[in-house]
Amino acid sequence: MWKGRLPMKGAPYWYNTPIEDLDFEWSHEDKVEIERYCTKILKNIEEEGGMTPKERWLATMYGKEKDRMMFGLNTANVYCSRVLDSFADAIKPIDLYRYPKLFIKAHLATVARFGTDFANMHAISYGEDMFGGQSEMIEYGNPILSGEPPIKSLEDLEGIVMPNPYTDGLYPGYLWAFREYKRILEEYNVPHPVWGCICVGPTLTVMMCMMGWTEFSMNLRKNPELVRKCMDISTEWLITYGKAVIDTNAPDGIYTCEVFDGFPLKGNEWIIDYHKKLGETLSQYAIEKTGKKVHLAYGYGFMGKAIEAYNLMYQYGGLGPAGELFNGGYGGRGEVDLDAAAQWHYEHECYVSMSILDHTAEFGPISQIEEEIKELCEKHKHMPKFVPGFKSTYWTPMAHLDAAAAAFKKYGRYE
Repeated sequence: MWKGRLPMKGAPYWYNTPIEDLDFEWSHEDKVEIERYCTKILKNIEEEGGMTPKERWLATMYGKEKDRMMFGLNTANVYCSRVLDSFADAIKPIDLYRYPKLFIKAHLATVARFGTDFANMHAISYGEDMFGGQSEMIEYGNPILSGEPPIKSLEDLEGIVMPNPYTDGLYPGYLWAFREYKRILEEYNVPHPVWGCICVGPTLTVMMCMMGWTEFSMNLRKNPELVRKCMDISTEWLITYGKAVIDTNAPDGIYTCEVFDGFPLKGNEWIIDYHKKLGETLSQYAIEKTGKKVHLAYGYGFMGKAIEAYNLMYQYGGLGPAGELFNGGYGGRGEVDLDAAAQWHYEHECYVSMSILDHTAEFGPISQIEEEIKELCEKHKHMPKFVPGFKSTYWTPMAHLDAAAAAFKKYGRYE
């Protein structure tokens, strides 16, 4: 039987504090710093000319004409800490997770530094502490489940309490940060989109925070009822979480990471029903609450079986029209046939973002970064929803991101 949540090791002082009780306040010096970042972002936009980043983002997500291809520098939260302290390795990624004001500053600084089209504001918790498992914060990444997976039988689900993103764990601070980021953009009239994150998705929540990866795959055969019960809970949680993100900052888009390559999706198509439910519910809720569509996307985690997964997801409603269901996603190269994946999304009017090779992004040389970006742009420029990307690690030199941003703006432009 479920025995309740275990406090996350290394959590900040405001852990489990309701959002309305958080004591974060901006000092005069904080406000000056934020104003400087926003002024630089506006200067970047003015100097480039053409569409604003938000106009370009909306045009991309909904397949409209634009001045150039939108590009993604996928920094998440980890790399942003490097930008904030100029590679001193003094401010650690964990500081951004513990202190929401630093989280906001780091993302503003990154957008200002590289002239990106949007901030890659990633989740600061995947729910490791929400379902009875022991978790802890680590210095250079997201919190982890450090103990045994908590759900091993149906009895372990008895009495389980649905998380509340406004009051539980790290979620209140995360919602506050997104709400405050949106307020800052509006205060300084910065025309940038806000892309919310509710990582991780229905399947991955069960794998990472409840059952364990191996156990999930085994239980698909041995105990499918347990998997279904867990996914009932994970999907209900993500609907609650997604609604909170919509209520607090009315984002232009929301993404969540998912993995479909660690188990046989064919034969387990019922799993896709949960993704369809999540997509339909959040799409409808966004229109009801904000009067506008929200673009839903995945952080793709499947690799070798990508095309098979795309087809099954599309057939059963895990992928579909923009503003109605999850409409594509972004991911790395790995074993994915990039051309085939891009072509599939083009034919099905879905968004897709893929990057140059990870090794090139981290190790260069810059001439190779420029060459791969040129090829990526020119081969896919005719695809309205293709976004060329660049994935940085904690060690990627800033000069590589500078070169990437310049190359995207040069080779992604339409005549």
